[in-house]
Amino acid sequence: MIRALLVCSDVDGCVAASAAAHPFPLEVRAPQDVDDAVWCAAPVVLVSACCLHHLGDPAPRPDVYLLAATPEQAAAVAGAARRLPLAGVFTVPADAGRLRATLRQVLTVPRRMIGVIGGTGGAGASTLATAITVRALRRQRSAMLVDADPLGGGLGHLVGDLHTLPVDDLVGRITLLDWDAPTLDLDPQAALRVVTTAVPQYPLTVVDL
Repeated sequence: MIRALLVCSDVDGCVAASAAAHPFPLEVRAPQDVDDAVWCAAPVVLVSACCLHHLGDPAPRPDVYLLAATPEQAAAVAGAARRLPLAGVFTVPADAGRLRATLRQVLTVPRRMIGVIGGTGGAGASTLATAITVRALRRQRSAMLVDADPLGGGLGHLVGDLHTLPVDDLVGRITLLDWDAPTLDLDPQAALRVVTTAVPQYPLTVVDL
């Protein structure tokens, strides 16, 4: 089963969070054991207020929640929590029901990945990949579009061109990972890390190959 990440270094806090999240399992890590790969790959992140100041400067990502023992504790760390940013705050154990509902919503959503391969240049693979992503957004599903074709024209250009069309409101919601510059080299391990990081976070990941 996919696990939520709990960043906590206090034993009592870990026990309280685990009890509140039951039956959803948590992967518990101390702040010093959370690198960018672990932080980004988790489908949802719970950060204990007791260790917020020791977390460092993690990369921005969705679905990060603060766990506090009391509303006063949450208010005391509100300033430090703004840098994450937070999707919400749970007071444990008072908000155990809301916490479980959130975990159920995030962890039980089916995750799918679609790879689009063109038989030759100009076959329309990038256009199809973008269209699939837009279709998902029209169905109220978040999606990530990944450009894994270093020889292509660049999805950034294609998505940018779509801003002139009536789908502009949907295109603006596309999460796009594009190439910074043309290159002939595609590191398979780097591509694998990107995809495995995206898939847990989005119901749909579309890869233009």
